[in-house]
Amino acid sequence: MVASPKHNIALVLPDATARRASTGVLRAGGYEVSTAADYDSAVKLLDGPSKPDLAVVAIQLGVGPSGFVLLREMRSRDPDRPVVVVATDPELEDVRAAFRLGAEDVLLEPIRSSELLCVVDRAYGIAANEAAERSGLNTVGSGAHTKPVSEDLPSVGEEDPE
Repeated sequence: MVASPKHNIALVLPDATARRASTGVLRAGGYEVSTAADYDSAVKLLDGPSKPDLAVVAIQLGVGPSGFVLLREMRSRDPDRPVVVVATDPELEDVRAAFRLGAEDVLLEPIRSSELLCVVDRAYGIAANEAAERSGLNTVGSGAHTKPVSEDLPSVGEEDPE
C-alpha cells in the first residue's frame, strides 16, 4: 500500500542537497512534498494552498529565526499537525526542547532514507506492515511465486501444525 496522496509534507531544510534527496525519498514513498529552505518560505507554505498536514523541520535554518521558532509557530496555527525535527549537531537540551515544543520525533543529520520514511509513517500512524509492503520488504520469493510473509507465519495464538 502506498501512502495516500492526501498526505502533504512541508519539508524545511536549508541544505539544498538534503532537501532534494529527502524530497525524492518521500515522493517515492507516496507522499506529496512542498519544500522550503528558511523560516519565511516555510511560513508561506503554511499559508499556501497545499496546507501541509505534517512538517519535517531543521532546527538550524541558517539566516533568520530558528526551527524552534518555526515549530512554535506551527503549533500555534495547528496543534494537531505532527512536526518532525531534524538536528545537525544535537545537544541533549535541543532534543528536550524539541519535544517540549511538541515535536513528534527527532531525526539526526545526515538523514537516512529508511529512517525518514519510518518516522514519517509513524507520525501519520501508518502501520509498519503497510510501510513494509510499500517497500517490498514483507514478501517472500519473487515473480509469480511472491506472497506476503504473513501467509507463511501462523497467527498469534494459533497452534503450530505438526
